[in-house]
Amino acid sequence: MEAVARLVAKLPRSAHPILVTDGMFSHDGSVAPLAEYLKILPPAGKILVDDAHGAGVLGARGRGTLEHADVNRTRIIQCATLSKAFGAYGGVVLGARALRNKIIMRSRMFAGATPLPPPLAGAALAALRILKREPQRRQRLFANLSYLRARLRAADWEITETPGPIVRLPQMNSAAANHLKKHLLAARIYPPFVKYGKASAAGVFRFVISSEHSERQLNRLAHVLGEFKNKRS
Repeated sequence: MEAVARLVAKLPRSAHPILVTDGMFSHDGSVAPLAEYLKILPPAGKILVDDAHGAGVLGARGRGTLEHADVNRTRIIQCATLSKAFGAYGGVVLGARALRNKIIMRSRMFAGATPLPPPLAGAALAALRILKREPQRRQRLFANLSYLRARLRAADWEITETPGPIVRLPQMNSAAANHLKKHLLAARIYPPFVKYGKASAAGVFRFVISSEHSERQLNRLAHVLGEFKNKRS
């Protein structure tokens, strides 16, 4: 927020800035402070939110980062993918009707893109209906998240508490990382070691939790990570 405030302070009064940000950050599940950004931006300023990881997950009804932050769409353009929480394909831009009309009339990318095949559009609509009618899926998702985090903390792992269903392990040296990869593969667990720019330039293990993970699967992951932690202690 401090960095945004410094940039805004340098703008002329007539400026119409657009702040571009992720909604939920995929490297650790943290969330952009949208309400605070809106207070910092001038009245003519807007926010473009890439809510690929937040849509379908965050908020009381799974509507994403805006619902989680309790802000409306008056000054925010929300983009989301249909390929993550919704299990389909393609993407959406959510905004005012005027914005929709501008995209249809003026966006070369939109006009030149091939439309989604009807079965994929149908799958996305079905996923939206499931999100609305079956809140227990999201309840199960966050129950799984809480369960795994508790197991790992009991094994002395330092696990950050973030709103998103992502468990990120602390950074470790390359020798330890390679050792853990071997342990995970031996347990038939794919080792998701990722690098996300400055946030985790050296690479971190990042586990994305699903509503469909079974307790047995979560226990196996917790057991492998617990054994690894004990051997390093």
